[in-house]
Amino acid sequence: MAAPSKPRIKSVTKVAAILIALGTESASEVFKHLRDDEIEEIATAIAQIEKLSAEEINAIVEEFYDLCVAQKVITE
Repeated sequence: MAAPSKPRIKSVTKVAAILIALGTESASEVFKHLRDDEIEEIATAIAQIEKLSAEEINAIVEEFYDLCVAQKVITE
């Protein structure tokens, strides 16, 4: 029997983890480009981020990095 899969992490939770990893100054620059409803949704996710393990946060940051690298390759 296959092991139960981990619940999928919501995109907004991934965004929250990335913004935390970026730090306050960089995150505030990102927030300048978002609508109020998006900021509210992300702020709620940031408040609940403690539910993620360090392993999950590292996986999210790695996924984001891989996406950035892929985007750079595509645009070159």
